[in-house]
Amino acid sequence: MMKKRSAFFFLAPAALLAVALSVPAQQAAPDKVAGVWNVEVSVETDVFYLTLTLRAAEGKLEGEISEAYGSFANVPITEVVYDGTVLNFAFNAPTPPDGLERAIKVEFKVLDETHLEGILTVSDLGLGAPVKAVRQ
Repeated sequence: MMKKRSAFFFLAPAALLAVALSVPAQQAAPDKVAGVWNVEVSVETDVFYLTLTLRAAEGKLEGEISEAYGSFANVPITEVVYDGTVLNFAFNAPTPPDGLERAIKVEFKVLDETHLEGILTVSDLGLGAPVKAVRQ
């Protein structure tokens, strides 16, 4: 009898693990980061200000981004992924030094419901700049 019991105790956790791994990962609730965010990008001695608007639509995030001084406005963000801890997205917009449109990627760590911190990357320029955001 002891052999059956000990075999059960070894096999039961393995079976539970197999079931848990077969269940798809749940999407993070997009409402946690939906809203309007004031974004600050620090590049060497310059600081750029953006406004990021995120909306929850059908369980996903969508939105747009604008530059405070009008060099671009309401540019749609793409490739939006939010896992509950990290928010990633991309967009195309004009950038210094020449005002040409480039692909921009942003990765934010969600610190809490009002603060994000991360990095903004413009690969064409070899640029990675710290970025932070505060919910309006």
